[in-house]
Amino acid sequence: QNPPPAFPVFSPHPAVHDRSLLPASEQHVVVDVRLNAGGEVVSENLVTGIGNALDRIVLDIVKTWRFQPATINGRPVPSEAEVIVPFNLSYPISDS
Repeated sequence: QNPPPAFPVFSPHPAVHDRSLLPASEQHVVVDVRLNAGGEVVSENLVTGIGNALDRIVLDIVKTWRFQPATINGRPVPSEAEVIVPFNLSYPISDS
């Protein structure tokens, strides 16, 4: 039986200030994160990137995410999770 997976409880969207970074058609930045038993991100690994500054923006923001940790027999355990961030031309641009 697989433990209930970790899921994000604090997951701010990446702040994008430059619309020219956004892809014309939807693309995803995919990041694998390793979590400690407290649900904090201890490492992040880019799996699929867009190939511009959006990749770094996503890597930087997922470091701040917090997760409800995975549990085994009710006890929190370290785990891994996959974060998928979709980008397209309608992604909201942040004021700097």
